[in-house]
Amino acid sequence: MCGIAGIVSPRLPAGAVRIVCEMVAQIAHRGPDAQAVVHDEQCVLGHALLAIAGGEASRQPMSDDRRQHWISYNGEIYNGPELQRELESLANRFRRGCDTEIVLAALRTWGDRAVERFNGGFALAYYNRATAAVLLARDEFGKRPLYYTRSGGVLAFASEVKAFLALPWLALRYDEAALGTLYWTSAVTAPETVFQGVYQVCPGECIWIRNGQISRTSAKRRPVHRYLGSRADAMHELRHRIAKSVRRRAQANRPVTVLASGGLDSSIVATELAADTARQVTAYSIAFPNTEYDESAAQEAVCASLGLAHRGIVVTSATIAAGFRDALVHAEQPIPTVAPVPMYHLARQLHADGYAVALSGEGADEMFLGYGVFKEVLLRGAISDRPGAAADLASVYGGWSESVDVAVHSVVRRFANPQDLLHSHLPRYYNNKTAASALARGIPLRQARDIEERTYADLAGLDAIARARALELSKLLAGYLLSVQGDRMAMSWGIENRCPFLDADVVALAVSLPHEWHLPLDGPEKKILRDAYRDRLPGIVVDRAKRSYLAPDVAFVQSRDADPLFQEFADALGKGELPWASRPHGEYLLARRKTARQNSAILPYPHARALLLLLSTFALERDLATRKGAFHRRTIEARGEAVTVTPIAGLTSRAPGARGARRAR
Repeated sequence: MCGIAGIVSPRLPAGAVRIVCEMVAQIAHRGPDAQAVVHDEQCVLGHALLAIAGGEASRQPMSDDRRQHWISYNGEIYNGPELQRELESLANRFRRGCDTEIVLAALRTWGDRAVERFNGGFALAYYNRATAAVLLARDEFGKRPLYYTRSGGVLAFASEVKAFLALPWLALRYDEAALGTLYWTSAVTAPETVFQGVYQVCPGECIWIRNGQISRTSAKRRPVHRYLGSRADAMHELRHRIAKSVRRRAQANRPVTVLASGGLDSSIVATELAADTARQVTAYSIAFPNTEYDESAAQEAVCASLGLAHRGIVVTSATIAAGFRDALVHAEQPIPTVAPVPMYHLARQLHADGYAVALSGEGADEMFLGYGVFKEVLLRGAISDRPGAAADLASVYGGWSESVDVAVHSVVRRFANPQDLLHSHLPRYYNNKTAASALARGIPLRQARDIEERTYADLAGLDAIARARALELSKLLAGYLLSVQGDRMAMSWGIENRCPFLDADVVALAVSLPHEWHLPLDGPEKKILRDAYRDRLPGIVVDRAKRSYLAPDVAFVQSRDADPLFQEFADALGKGELPWASRPHGEYLLARRKTARQNSAILPYPHARALLLLLSTFALERDLATRKGAFHRRTIEARGEAVTVTPIAGLTSRAPGARGARRAR
């Protein structure tokens, strides 16, 4: 995995090469092995390399032999050998032995139709000099990030928003409508970001830039073909496809580890990794002093049963406070939970121990219906004719209200229409009203709901479970888990996170299976996945109830370790320096925090969530957006000397190179 950046325009702005060099320097943590820029009269491409599979041969930006087709590419594809054989039959020749060369040849041969054939996680910029056209594209799940911003006829793109600190014409300011959506729904949905004028390339989308104009091809929704075999056949095929997926993702010339949470999904990945390699595998985990969040016992049981070495890092409130602001700068959006911060510390430990690749269980809960939201959809549909449904719902919603009965019946009554596009998620959005009220110019739930319904209009016609899965894939997986908590925290220390459950072949099988094989009304979630691995995993893992990765949000918010952060926020709020925050609501929430501590009481979770959103919105603005100059200068002084600049042969660039940058000979 790497970092990419660039500027495209029929008339490049003055200093374009220098600017892209500085953009690459801002994201050099994504690619610490080499940083380079190439340019001609209309396009400047930059790249920061994390060399995992191709070594020196994978240096980028890369061109074909005629230097007419160029690519700056971030990620990995895992069906490269199959594509290479097909491309060789079409007179393509390969000499570098890396997947970047295959991706470039596929784009040159098939155009943007190649993108839907790639099995992996990627974001790319492809430049065809003959047509002066640039293609930006991402994988269908949004595993790898890609942003862009426009000013006149100039388009800049990068793997991370902080690269845009190099753009003299852009000031990073919050988009208050996007903040409102985030506070209600916990994530923004592509193409939006929390910054004005900054957009995401949507997962699976292709954007062409020609002569300063943009055209886009929207992602095609994956076709679902109903599985026709038996349940036993499906379990056998699942094991085969998951094992193949893990083998594909274990290929690297750098050490590979697995993130072992102690849950079913990461344990399956660890099982297949241990079976596939003759090397000693060390699994890494996060532990907490609080037993409510700690899963050390399950982690150790899995590692012991598989013969894996195990290393855990213990995360406390002090640890979270120490890494909060650094993690937030990499997250690049406010966070409703401190969960990314332990992942930031874990990535730092992996980096210190010499790792560059980590496998995880991300994606399994979405594909195999592991989250509670899927069970809720079933129970809400059965509450009128199934006596136990209300009690089961009460156990889910009990933490949302002082009265469980009121909470259950209020949710069912308020959001009763199963045909509603957002039926599965509206109770969760409604529960975030405390946070949404903390914005000075926030949006009402009705407006947030309208925005979401327009975004997901194409889900109409799907059944309730399929709609819930599609929302989880877009909102939680792409909008938060793979990005804020996954890619950003891992790549802040140069660690590539690979997700075997998001392999195209695994996904195609998972979504083809009947919902009841995944989630029987009276059985556990991910039932077929549990049964498929029952003979290969310890019972403590196979039979334990699903536990999401939780972080001690309330404990951190109430801790004295967080006092300096909240004091700085309170001072800025009191001075009227935060126009996006509601001062009365902010002061009320700070007072509730103080009172809860004085009374040795537990702060209600909605209040803790609202305080975390306010604190992170403040800290991100203070540390990134409003300190653009100082933050950018520090980064350039530390990294800018390392960027190599190469003019594309045959053209003389009008733009000067970066100060101190090395020019290729």
